[in-house]
Parts: sequence; C-alpha cells; structure tokens
Amino acid sequence: CVAAQPDGDWNDCASVGYGPLRLYSQSPFQALRLGILPSTPSTLRRGGREARATATWVNIWAHGDDYFLDFETLQGVVAFDYGLTDRLQIETEVQDRSRFGGLMDGLIEAFHRRFGLDLNGRDQVPEGDFTFALSPPGGPAVSLGRDARGTFSRSLQVSLRRSLVCGDGRRPAVSVDVTTRLETVDAHDLSHGGDIDLGASLAVSGRAGRTYLYGTVGYARFGKDRFRGIPIRDGQTTALFAVEWRVRPRNAMIFQYLWTQGLVPGFAPFSAPSNEVTLGWKWEVAGPTLLEAGVIENLISFDNSPDFGVHVGVTRRF
Repeated sequence: CVAAQPDGDWNDCASVGYGPLRLYSQSPFQALRLGILPSTPSTLRRGGREARATATWVNIWAHGDDYFLDFETLQGVVAFDYGLTDRLQIETEVQDRSRFGGLMDGLIEAFHRRFGLDLNGRDQVPEGDFTFALSPPGGPAVSLGRDARGTFSRSLQVSLRRSLVCGDGRRPAVSVDVTTRLETVDAHDLSHGGDIDLGASLAVSGRAGRTYLYGTVGYARFGKDRFRGIPIRDGQTTALFAVEWRVRPRNAMIFQYLWTQGLVPGFAPFSAPSNEVTLGWKWEVAGPTLLEAGVIENLISFDNSPDFGVHVGVTRRF
C-alpha cells in the first residue's frame, strides 16, 4: 500500500486506520478453538516487523435447566508479524487460555445494584465460585471441578495475509488470510479428531473522512469435534463489523460487533450464534507504538456470550 495516510504514522494506506481491537471470540464454546481474528488489509512493507501482546479477561455467567456456568477466563496472546513482500505478511502467535473462579463477581454485582439491574441469581451463589456443569439433551453430562482450573488451551497459530486491493481513500482495501493452528497443551477438553485447525477470512477496509469502516468474514474447519464427549460442530462461520472514529490524529474510538456461529447442535443456547459488542480506544504513541483497550458487554445474547470483559494490548512496529 502506497497511498498517503494523513493521520499519524501507523501505516501508509489511506483506506486503513488502526483497525479493530485484536480480540477473539470470548464466548464459552467459541473460545475453545481457533477463532478468526478481526484483521485489516496488510500494511506492512517488505521487511517490516510488528510485535504484539494482548490480554483479555472475561466473566462467564449463564444458567438454565440443563446448564450452569460461573467462571472467568484469561486469554494471553504474544504475536510477531513480518512483511515478506509489500503485499504479503506472515503472522506467528502463541495463545494461552486459562479459567478460574470469579474475581469480578463483587464488582459486577455492585454495578447491577447501583443501576437497579437484575442480578439474575448471582447473589444466590458464593462470590469467586467456579462452576461448569452441562446436561445436553441426549448427550453426556459434564461437570468440571477444581482440577479443571488453570490453562485449558495453549496453541501455536500461523497466518498468511495477502493484500488484494490497496485502498487509496476512495477505493476500499481488501485482503485475504489463511490460518493454521496447532494445539500444544492438551487439557482433555477436546477429542475425536486431529490436532490441527484451519481457517480463512476476507477483510475489507474503507474510509470516509475521519471514519474508517471494517468488515471481516471467515470460516474455520476444526480437527476435533467433541467437548468432553459432547458433539460440537467441526466448522464455524464468523463475521465482524467495526467502526473507527479518529477523534484526534493519534487517538481513535472503536466500536465492533462480532458474530460467531453456534457450536453445539440441539443444545440451546449454545446452538445459537454468539453476539459480542466491544467499545474500545486506540492510542498511537512515539515509536510507533499502538496501545488499545476495550470493554466487552453482552447486550444481545446473554447466555452464549461473556457477561462482561476487559481487553488491553500493545503493538510495536519496527
């Protein structure tokens, strides 16, 4: 991409801004396997390098006649990108996901009481509790105890991103990604199949004045299709829509909506898509270095999305 970027020094493609928050789906089942990362068309030149670290902490609360989920997860990602050519880059990242008791419970309950919101049964269980119980129709019951706390997924993921159209501010930028993921830690959650997941996505980015629009659609094919004996889909579609408003030349507000296909056929609400809404901010500081932060909320589907979450990250280009 060679069109001039008038705001900040982050990239030189006028149709691409800072981009969506680098945030995977955090829903209870979607978080188990390969997620399609919201991406932007490639802006790294040949030989360009980018290092990134993010952390996402979410609270899961869902209960019904045949399920009760009360726990939290933390996802950490460390990644490195390299520009193979002006239009092709490779991205390598390591992901670690862990689960534990609800450290956010007290804050969430206080927030609900302060604004007169329904606690939805939170006050009936101890704060900091860890509960993971499922009884799907016709399937095996699953109940995870204390030994299921800690890391439940660690993986190595490699992606290639190819820029198809270099946007110039009037035309959108377009790119495609292909991704492979290898599980490196076996927590015995997933079984029945191979260890490698594959995915592909198409990303589009356009600009109108101080506003950037992003869209990504992706599909993943999974090696394993059982969670503790419960059948889950071996394929999944994901779609993202995001708006970036450049408040100042080096500060941007981000709104994004992530839709992810449900993974457990015949077991509501996990058979339905998850809908995750995130409001965030990005700051470009000297370097160039990009800081990001966001808040995740379940405004649409309550039981198949994280109840609340926070996301932070830092990206550095060399």
